[in-house]
Amino acid sequence: RDQVRKEFDEIANGEHECFDKEYRFLHPSGQGIWVSQRGGIVSRDVFGRPTRFVSLLSDITCNSDTEDSDGQPGNYDALTGLKTRSCMEKSLHRIDAAQYEDYAIIMVDLNGLKLVNDAFGYKEGDKLLCTVADTLKSNCACGDVIARWGGDEFIILAMHNGIVYVDDLIKRIMMQGNKTIGTRFKSNVSVGSACTAGRYIPTRALMQMAEEHLNRNKLLESRSARSLPLLSLVNTLFEKDSETEEHTQRLRHTGRQLGVSLGLPQEKLDELELLGLLHDVGKIGIPDNILGKPGKLENDEWAVMKTHSEIGYRIASSTPELSHIAGAILSHHERYDGTGYPTGLTGGDIPLLSRIITVVDSFDVMTHSRPYKEAYSLEYATGDLKKNAGKQFDPELVVVFLKLLENGKIQIYD
Repeated sequence: RDQVRKEFDEIANGEHECFDKEYRFLHPSGQGIWVSQRGGIVSRDVFGRPTRFVSLLSDITCNSDTEDSDGQPGNYDALTGLKTRSCMEKSLHRIDAAQYEDYAIIMVDLNGLKLVNDAFGYKEGDKLLCTVADTLKSNCACGDVIARWGGDEFIILAMHNGIVYVDDLIKRIMMQGNKTIGTRFKSNVSVGSACTAGRYIPTRALMQMAEEHLNRNKLLESRSARSLPLLSLVNTLFEKDSETEEHTQRLRHTGRQLGVSLGLPQEKLDELELLGLLHDVGKIGIPDNILGKPGKLENDEWAVMKTHSEIGYRIASSTPELSHIAGAILSHHERYDGTGYPTGLTGGDIPLLSRIITVVDSFDVMTHSRPYKEAYSLEYATGDLKKNAGKQFDPELVVVFLKLLENGKIQIYD
């Protein structure tokens, strides 16, 4: 019961998107039965919080009674083809019963899966999981037991192969697991292991040792592990739209100048630069035929386009480096008079950084050409800012921005 509650709590708190677990339950008749439970989030609110969860509970007792029933579907993960957690637990139980003295446990954790799911959808996340599973299968010895331990966790039980084999296996997994294979997203894996070294150690104790080593690996790799997903997001965004890189670099520069004039502290200036770079990160989730359409969007296409701020919010919320600007990304298309999207915030309720980006973004769009329009004149752009002050734009920010422009502290870059 506690384990089931823990799984649901982790789903509700956003720690996991889905789970695939097997438990041993006590039937009212007094008989012990095995059940498989698979579930996941199927809907969210505009802030990315789970609102609906669906799970399927199946009686798999007939598949679990026989210790070596490798042909039974209950022993294999449906997505990756690896052994299930319960199947691995049986193998560990047999080791403890026989007190084997020569075995090793290797734990593999896929970094960035939640981010991939939020940015590209679960199909891309599934591809990444299968890529890691294939890497493990292609590198492990035929006698190794490989299982999917959790949503993004894998475990390998290596028998009678020794520390030299384990070290070599880990090197191959790390090298191949950090490549982009079969997916648009580059992520990486963390690995931890523990060996018995010729004496019996209970599997639970060895698992704890392997997990400690895994956590150390994560700590040592945290900078690169986090930068890889972030770099992938930026590169994917630039690939989606050829003018985005130049546009975002101009926003970083102009937004910072406006922020300095407002007296923002350094940490807020850093956030503003990051927002200028990634405010439109949600566009990586918009279909190319809509994002690159040269003409005016139809109503249904425009409805899809408007979801990019919510997609961007979910992506940022999933990434440690971006979580502090997630709210600003969500609100960067709100309007001062409350007619913007996605939530219709007004005035000071709109985050300050979002209000700043709205001004500099609109000015940059008006003064630079795009595939579907020519650039407007400087006079037109400044006139539009004045006309929409108090409507689309924060009127105080417009005044400060125009003064900077007049004094030559903000320039129009080619």
